[in-house]
This record gives sequence, C-alpha cells and structure tokens, in this order.
Amino acid sequence: MKPIGGALALCSLLALVLLLRTTPVTGADVDRADVERILRYLSDDRLAGRGSFTPGNDAAAAFIAAEFASAGLVSAPGSDSIVDRFTVKRIVPESSSVVLNGIPVPREDIIISSDLDRGTWTLSDSFPVYRMGETFDRELFGRKNCLLLIPRVNEKIFQRYHRRSSGPRIIAGDPDPGVLVAILTDSVSARSCVMSFKGRSETPSLANVVGVIPGNRSDEVVLFSAHYDHLGIVRPVDDDSIANGADDNASGTTALISLAKHFAREGKPERTLIFAAFAAEEIGGFGSRHLRASLDPERIVAMVNLEMLGKVSKFGPRSFWMTGYDRGQLGTMLTDELEGSGFRMLPDPYPDQRLFLRSDNAVFARAGVPAHTLSTTPIDVDTTYHTVHDEVSRLDVGHLAETIRGIALGVRGLVDRSQTPARLIIE
Repeated sequence: MKPIGGALALCSLLALVLLLRTTPVTGADVDRADVERILRYLSDDRLAGRGSFTPGNDAAAAFIAAEFASAGLVSAPGSDSIVDRFTVKRIVPESSSVVLNGIPVPREDIIISSDLDRGTWTLSDSFPVYRMGETFDRELFGRKNCLLLIPRVNEKIFQRYHRRSSGPRIIAGDPDPGVLVAILTDSVSARSCVMSFKGRSETPSLANVVGVIPGNRSDEVVLFSAHYDHLGIVRPVDDDSIANGADDNASGTTALISLAKHFAREGKPERTLIFAAFAAEEIGGFGSRHLRASLDPERIVAMVNLEMLGKVSKFGPRSFWMTGYDRGQLGTMLTDELEGSGFRMLPDPYPDQRLFLRSDNAVFARAGVPAHTLSTTPIDVDTTYHTVHDEVSRLDVGHLAETIRGIALGVRGLVDRSQTPARLIIE
C-alpha cells in the first residue's frame, strides 16, 4: 500500500489535471489560421491600400462588420447598425494666387491653409507678417490670419508641407475661420500682398465599425480600438503603387477582430465591451473624434488601442509595449495581469516619437480616459512604414497571434472589473 500522503498528493494532481482540462485558458482560442485569413484579406491588393473615401476602404469596413456580426456583437445603443456612417466636409483646392510686393508668386511657392472654401486677404494690423529664421520653426505653422515668409534655405521642408496642403482638406465640425498663408521667398519684408483662394466644397462619408458585447454593467465600458484605413494609392516604387498597410494597421485591426471573437466566446462580461474599428486615422483621426463625440467619457473605464502588431518588438518575442505607460495606472495593471504568463508588457521605448498623442487614443486621453496604445513595431528601424513594402510577407503571423493571446490575458482585470485605473490628466 502507498502512504496516505502519497495518495492525497496523487488525488490532488489528478484534480488539477481535470481542472486544467475543463477550464479554458484565456487567449488560447485565438486561432493562427483565422488571424492570417483576416490579415491577408485586409492587406490584399484588391482593397488598394484602404485609402479613405475609396471602394477598398468601404470593402474593409463591410468585412469587419461581417466579422463582428458573425461573432455575435451587436450595434451600439441608439444605433441600428454596426457600421456607423458620418459625413465630413472636404475642401478641394481649385485655385490660389499671391502677389507679393507687386510680383506674382509661383503656385509651387505658396501654401494657403484654411477651412474656408474661398477668400481674399490683404496685409493689415489683423493680418501681420512673420519672417521665419534660417532654422525651420514648425510652431509658426500653427498661427492663423497671418503671412509667413520662409527663406529658401528651408525649401525641402517647405515642399513637404506644400504636398500635404495641395490635396483636399478634411474638416469635421465647425470650420475655423482663420487662414495661414506661407510663401517660400528670400524677401525680407512684405510691403504689400494680395492673397486669394478658391476651393470646391464636398460632403463625403466615412464609416466607423462599432460592435458591442453587452456586459452586466452598461455604465462601465472597456473600449478596444484600431484604425483600419491606410494611405491607399501612392507614388509608384518599382511599378507598385499600393500602400497595403499590412502592419499599419491591418495587424491592429486583425487583433481587434480576434479579441472581439475571443471575448464573445467567453460569455457575458462584467463590463460592457465596445470594439471600434476607426476610419480616417491617417488623415486626421476623424473616426475616433466622431466616436468620442457620441460616448460619455466618464463611462469609459479604459481604452486599449491597437497599432502595428505584426513585427517582433525590440524586446523580443512575447513582448509588447504601451504608449504613455508612465502617465497612468493602466500599464502597471496589465503588467500585473501578465505576471507568470510568459508575456511581457513594457513602456514605450520611443518617447521621442511622441506616439502617445499620435494615435486614436489621444482624443479620449485628453477627455480623462485611461487610453493608451499597444504596439510591437520596431519603428526606429522599420523601413516599410508608410511605404508600398508594408505587406503581409514582411510580417510574422505567428508573432501576431501570440501577441493577441497576450493582450487577451493582460486585459482580464479590466473585463472582469477586478481592475479600475485612475483617470488621466493631460496637461
């Protein structure tokens, strides 16, 4: 006969084995094949880079909505659809002219930045002149109702700004009546100047895709998000003009869909979970701003935004990092949840990039929501970012699937209400 102590130990071991067999491991149901299927569809050439206001962008939205619906997600309260369409104002430049000191200025040397669709301006006390120094000063571009003279030593930077301003200008909400006129010139003064601009107003639509898993508490929300748009068609490189955006941000959108499926299978959560695929992040964050306007930020306990998760981080496999880690409590809470799991979450290793305020989480963070972005991108050495080379072949699908499992583990405390981070204060 075996000693009683050994029998008890054996029984305990058998009980543990049975428990492990019957208790699902959080995140274990994230299927690599499904992750790859979603990722490949969103970054396929047929979607032409998911540029805003394009058929490929609409196809991506429809695909995400179908994935949410098949997982059992429902539309947000007050909405009859998972696809939330909204309109913006778009000003398409048609003509502009500047006559400085009696001499017409070439159009390639002019930037007129305005939310208005037309106007004529002359120098006055309310429309002063500023001359930039030899060093390019980006803060001067934040001024309104002024003329800015930029020395030609800054021509390369000026041309980058010129390319951005030469396309349509997108406006949400009431237009700012101010105008900035910048001229690339070696003139040191403006004795006289007449400036005019004319554009065509349009009201195209964009679409967020928002699915909800209702929880036991409708007044406490955990918001998961990712932007699904990218750059669309860009300047050709070796006959390739499609910026597929596999990492940016088909990978984040794939993670969003996979997490939605995972938590839908988990049963009714304690807190209500909202999964938002944002439109138009690349052209100004219009999707996140639209959702922010329709949600009470006081109801949002936390926001986990997902960006560029398709490449192994500088910290190695099974690790991801959070923007704004030191600004609040959410980072340490997710880190605590991951203890002993084999996954690691670390602070943003690129603070000089100011990534915390460069993604869709920013508009919610400014409203006090503990809103942060999770990523794995080695952005300091990433040569495919915002290029035609950001394709599935450059990503590690196994890493992406593992990262999704890790995120599912890390957010357990938010979902089951065992963790509640303090509100953020953004100065």
